[in-house]
Amino acid sequence: MSTISVAVVPLVAGCSFGDNKLRRASDSDEPVAAASPSTTSTPPVPAAAPVRVAPPPRLDRFALTEADLAGEGLTRAGEPVRMMLARLDDCGAPLGAARESYRASWRYPTGATVLQYLALHPGGADAIVRNTRGALACGRFRLGGNTFRVETPFRFPGDDPAGLSWCAVGERETTCTSLVARGEVLSVLTVSAPAAARARAALIRLAPRAASALDRV
Repeated sequence: MSTISVAVVPLVAGCSFGDNKLRRASDSDEPVAAASPSTTSTPPVPAAAPVRVAPPPRLDRFALTEADLAGEGLTRAGEPVRMMLARLDDCGAPLGAARESYRASWRYPTGATVLQYLALHPGGADAIVRNTRGALACGRFRLGGNTFRVETPFRFPGDDPAGLSWCAVGERETTCTSLVARGEVLSVLTVSAPAAARARAALIRLAPRAASALDRV
């Protein structure tokens, strides 16, 4: 939230009153004239200080919209938040420090969830995708008492050529994730579902839409 400061300058009117006593001639009957009032100019009022409005966050225009998600039957799970993710659950792959972040989630009627995370990295986001590919060599990781097995990254029609997509299959849940870097912007899309086939199919449908959103100007 930006603070708007407006300088308020009091208007001071300078007035002087002449001597309101009538001077009377002692030895004549000449009419007595009132003293002429003095005149002073009102000081100019300085213009108000300019109001500075903070620019809107840069990442919002890359977020998935209702139009992007049409036909999926998704409902938003709370309001978007600007919370930075330091690392992925998968193998603890680091995502680096972001100057700006955006996080939103949705839910399917089946209980499956979709998470979109956007982050602004002034130094470029390509290195994060490359480093994540290397981190996934861990093969397995534990989360919430469950063991997940990292599957080999895969390609699909419409995915980003420089992106990275994979699934982590757990005992009771599977998460499928797609990472895309576009200049300074990193996009992370994750689908979590009890059935591995559903998670993978949903990611294949949604990942191209998330990647296309990065081309908005």
